[in-house]
Amino acid sequence: MTEPLEVTEYQIRRIQDYWTVFSSDEGKRVLEDMEKSYCSLPYTIGDTNDTFRKIGNMEIIWDIKKMMEYKDREIKVIKEEEKEE
Repeated sequence: MTEPLEVTEYQIRRIQDYWTVFSSDEGKRVLEDMEKSYCSLPYTIGDTNDTFRKIGNMEIIWDIKKMMEYKDREIKVIKEEEKEE
């Protein structure tokens, strides 16, 4: 059993926003296009800056997908000051 996700009211609104945007047919197509564009092999021979840029792009997609997965998790609302960063 997975522990409830502890989030603030602000974070709940952000999860809902991501879900609203990326669960629509249009949002799914955009996310799919972003994955094709930004989630290919990140390594660029001889160019560490480009490699790190590509990894950063991939992390954006991973963050969006993570936010989408939170929609199905059990959520425990906590006060803003209780949330540890």
